[in-house]
Amino acid sequence: MYAAYISDEDILFTRHYGKYEGAEACAAVLSTLAANPNAARLKAVCLNLSAVTSVTLESTDRAYASFFLQKLASYNQGVSGMLFVRVFDPVNVVINELIDERDQRLNRHLFNLENVANVHSVPDALKALGLPADYRIEYPAEN
Repeated sequence: MYAAYISDEDILFTRHYGKYEGAEACAAVLSTLAANPNAARLKAVCLNLSAVTSVTLESTDRAYASFFLQKLASYNQGVSGMLFVRVFDPVNVVINELIDERDQRLNRHLFNLENVANVHSVPDALKALGLPADYRIEYPAEN
């Protein structure tokens, strides 16, 4: 499950919690863009994964990566030059390892890994995004 929105700074924020279903981060990005068809080109995506309690390896193949990139392009978005910041729970090693396995399978087809920052707190994410420490993330009701 997740909550997501696009900020005035053209950053797509997602917060994932509970069971992480399939390619939930990709689904969150695409559904948020579908709900905001006139969104400016995104500067960054911030994925807060710190409340995820279980993960599967579904939807981690090259075909899904191609589908995601095509759908992203249909919203006039692209991953080139976009920063991806992921917030992990530093204590939940098992979940983090499964998410890392997903990354090894999927992200090698999607992203320049130099544009991905992994952090262990929201303040560290804000810093990586170039936002002030007192920036308030305003998630809508969960999906």
